[in-house]
Amino acid sequence: MNKSIYKRAVLGAAMIAAVLPFAAANADESNAMICRVIGNMSIVFKAETSEREIQQVLNQAAPYAFEEGDYQPGARWSSTSYGSTGSIGNPARLGYSYVPDGVFVPNASLGSGPNSLFARMNALFGGNTALWQSKVGQAFERWGQLSGLIYAQTSDDGASLHSAPGAQNVRGDVRISMITLTNGNVIAYNFFPNNGDMVMNRSYNWNNANQDYRFIRNVIGHEHGHGIGLNHVGPVNNSKLLEPFLSTAFDGPQSDDIQGAQYLYGDVYENNDNNAQKSDLGSVSNGQLIDYLAIERNSDTDWFRVAIPPGNSLGVTITPVGHTYLQGPEGGPYNSRNSLRIHDLRLTIYQMDGTTLIQTVNANGLGLGETISGIARPSSGEVTVKVDSITVSGDIQRYRMNFNLAAANVVVVPDLFTLTRGSVFSGNLASLSASDNSRLVLRPGVTLSQSQAPIVYVVEADSPELNPSHLTFGIEGSMSASTGQRVIELYNFDTSAYETVSTAAMNTTEALTEIDIATNPGRFIAGDGTVRARISHRVTGPVLSFPWSSSTDHIYWELTP
Repeated sequence: MNKSIYKRAVLGAAMIAAVLPFAAANADESNAMICRVIGNMSIVFKAETSEREIQQVLNQAAPYAFEEGDYQPGARWSSTSYGSTGSIGNPARLGYSYVPDGVFVPNASLGSGPNSLFARMNALFGGNTALWQSKVGQAFERWGQLSGLIYAQTSDDGASLHSAPGAQNVRGDVRISMITLTNGNVIAYNFFPNNGDMVMNRSYNWNNANQDYRFIRNVIGHEHGHGIGLNHVGPVNNSKLLEPFLSTAFDGPQSDDIQGAQYLYGDVYENNDNNAQKSDLGSVSNGQLIDYLAIERNSDTDWFRVAIPPGNSLGVTITPVGHTYLQGPEGGPYNSRNSLRIHDLRLTIYQMDGTTLIQTVNANGLGLGETISGIARPSSGEVTVKVDSITVSGDIQRYRMNFNLAAANVVVVPDLFTLTRGSVFSGNLASLSASDNSRLVLRPGVTLSQSQAPIVYVVEADSPELNPSHLTFGIEGSMSASTGQRVIELYNFDTSAYETVSTAAMNTTEALTEIDIATNPGRFIAGDGTVRARISHRVTGPVLSFPWSSSTDHIYWELTP
């Protein structure tokens, strides 16, 4: 990519002329507007303006527009009324304001005079100040929705135009005014950073309501595109807002325009370049999309905090955004750019601390997405997501991130232990909570008949899942006798009786046994979520040493929604 597309803005006040489809109120006009840049100014012309007339205006504007060479990193808005904007790719705050009527608009080769913005726009919009200001404001807000630019409408004290810097709650960094321009073919002009002021031509009917006032929104959006440091992009094919011939065939900034703004000011979540500054996405929902993200250069990393709703596992997918198209500076040359294949993205999931790795993936190449599925909900309830690139490029890669939730299996462990027959040799209830070699060891008790097992105990737990599709009961243990038997009974709350689900041989080798209940598993869960099991042990052959014992390391119920 030729970065000059985005970096050839000049440092001072630049004037541009632009062309858009005109509203029905201007039925005698052409369907497009022409935009030209001279030095640090941009001027918008009516479509039918001759090249000779355009050049005359540009020549007249030359003394008011100074050229300082191609745009260089940092020569965007370097500071605003909110302070320094940092380095390229960092976000910036901008205030914009509507200049009070009567404030003198200096001559920039297109005439001067008292500002009449409010009088003219209120007349066009039937006195509805809120309506026309909302449509102008939407043009600014759209840039803010797509990039790291943050906007605030502020008051305006009427200080001298084009020279008084922005001041919070006093006047905007970008100030909008209106006079009758001396050349009727000029629709508006705008200045480049660090000014950004805009002057509209009173002669135009700005109240065209077609497509939700797209005419005014696209004119303002185009001109302010120059006001944030973007220069014209070619070829003219009705696909980019910053083309020198504007169009109302689309609404606001398009893909190439978004790349330019994000290259200069980062994406909508900047600055989130490390774990300490990660963006908080809160509790995500199934199918949730986070759009307009970008890796602005090879050193960029994006960090996010993600809360996983209880009872769910998480899937995260990042997908590069872009396409192949012709692009280049105004007038050419134009080259084929594939904005889909700039950076090879990598996806990494950490625990809440941002350092304990859960999983990382970079399985696919340029232009392809990456997915991590089945991320179990940790005890903290949240994970940290990092997106970066394994490639080295000063270019920008747009991407989007999707979240998918799957009902997670619920695992519960005993919270109650009752010994019916036998005695505890070592261990306790906590010994059953995990497979960690901390064991509950029981010895046999007195039996009154051969039908009674010498070791019998009951365990209970509370399940948050009342209607599972599957229930798995797991138990890990052994016996000190080489020939023994273990009987597992689950309590059937429908019949109010225990139901035998397993009778299995036991020996001295510790092993895990899992019993899957796929048919009507809900019968083993009470209405309040209680699950209950009764475990019995007995020897079935000669006992070489007495007393023999049973050893249990882990018991659990796993419920599949």
